[in-house]
Amino acid sequence: MDIEKYNLMEKYDFEEREEDNKFSYIFESIGTKGSILKGVYFETRNGFVYQMGLADLDPDTFKPNFKSNSNNGDIQKVIATTVWIGMCFLQKYPNNVVGFVGNETRKTKFYQRIITQYLSYFLQYFEVYGVLSLNEMEIFNPQIEYFGFYFKNKKKSL
Repeated sequence: MDIEKYNLMEKYDFEEREEDNKFSYIFESIGTKGSILKGVYFETRNGFVYQMGLADLDPDTFKPNFKSNSNNGDIQKVIATTVWIGMCFLQKYPNNVVGFVGNETRKTKFYQRIITQYLSYFLQYFEVYGVLSLNEMEIFNPQIEYFGFYFKNKKKSL
């Protein structure tokens, strides 16, 4: 995946849903393969740390596929929309923490490049952490390769 200058304001509109302490945000990716429904999901096991995941949705069942790789030619808007959704989630639920990781190494590295590119912007609003191992994390350092990431709200308005 090539990284390009992402305009975080050029995003898709999305719809928020909540059910049983699970939050989802649905949007439509429009690109070279047509229209693909996508979902950004937040799920918790402890009440305040939420795992965030991006998935394509089956058009008939709306079941998420977290391993899909739709390559619809609109990665810029999909990433901008996903970032914006994460930021909106933390704005709406300021005491929560959001964690995420790619489902394969190349996606995790891609996410790290995006965080590095926009780190000064993110740090205005969030504490950003990198996961070193299952039980170890640190303040995000662009020079270190991480296995996952956490964002915590600084409680400053977007």
